[in-house]
Amino acid sequence: MARAAISTRALSRLKVEHVTVQTAKVSAALLKDAGLHGHKYAIDATIAEAALRARACCRRAQR
Repeated sequence: MARAAISTRALSRLKVEHVTVQTAKVSAALLKDAGLHGHKYAIDATIAEAALRARACCRRAQR
């Protein structure tokens, strides 16, 4: 039961983001800047892009 509660809490904190053309372009730029390419890193780059965007949003909100 404790595991189910932990899983439920973790899932409740997730936020689903749509992958837009702009998201894909920024993700591709992140990959290029890191010297990486290919589908192996594409999901990681997309998650990083969303995290960077959320971080920037939080910083603006704190000002």
